[in-house]
Amino acid sequence: MMNKNLATYILALSLFSLAGALFHFTLKIVELSEVLPTVAESINDTSSKITPITEEVALVRQAIPGILTEVEQARELVPTVVGEMAKVRLQIPAILSEIQQVRNTVPSILKEVAMVRHVVPDILTRIDNIEQQLPGIVVSVNNFSEQLAQTNQQIPDVLAEVQVTRESIPPLLSRTEVMVENLGNIGKTTGEDAVYGVVRGIFKAPLKVVGGLGKAIIEPFEKSATWVNDQDKKIIEELVRQLLHDESASVYEKRNETNRNLNRVSLAETKRINRKPCKIIHVEVMSASGLYVDNKVTLCQNKDDTWQVYK
Repeated sequence: MMNKNLATYILALSLFSLAGALFHFTLKIVELSEVLPTVAESINDTSSKITPITEEVALVRQAIPGILTEVEQARELVPTVVGEMAKVRLQIPAILSEIQQVRNTVPSILKEVAMVRHVVPDILTRIDNIEQQLPGIVVSVNNFSEQLAQTNQQIPDVLAEVQVTRESIPPLLSRTEVMVENLGNIGKTTGEDAVYGVVRGIFKAPLKVVGGLGKAIIEPFEKSATWVNDQDKKIIEELVRQLLHDESASVYEKRNETNRNLNRVSLAETKRINRKPCKIIHVEVMSASGLYVDNKVTLCQNKDDTWQVYK
């Protein structure tokens, strides 16, 4: 009897527990029903996000062949890169050696810098001393400039005096040459013919020609015209003197009676050279056989009325 009551009690307890469990399950179902709309929205959101991801995955799959190609190309470049790296590694010891050399020179450079820094105060002191002396130097320079300006003003006068001295030298030389020539030709002139002697007596005394007139006229003939003799040279020189003395005529000529050469002197041009009046004389010699030679000589007049060959 007692066992039966216990079984009934256990059964009742079991039914009560089952009822409680069913109540709890009902509550959970109610809670689940409340959450289901939110879960459904989350599922919808997730499904809406899955579609772009799927499309991106498709694009990634399309890009994979190109990526694999580039990876393959990169793999092909790996040996070259490795070779370059090997070359760089081979150069590293030399670079490190140069760096070490530079490091070795750093102490000496720092020593020189220290020496320069040590000398700088003395240099600055000297600069200060020079700056203090600058006013006096400027005054000295100004004084020198004034003296130089005064000297520059005197230079034209000095140059004028030098020019006068230079111009006076040729006449002195001409007088010396003429005296020597006269002394050497005293015996020679006494034996010349009367007409030639008259010409020398009239024109040679008041008119002097210096500067190697005979050489300037005849030198071009000595090689090209050996048939022009000394008598022709004398006649030409006297004709030149006559042309310079007498401005009424522009052409003078005379025949050499020994070889029948005709000597002619004419005025080709007059002009001023170095502020001196000058004449260009055209000298011509014609032989009886038809040979011809000519030359031009420029003579300039000095202040003492002597004529000098212009070279």
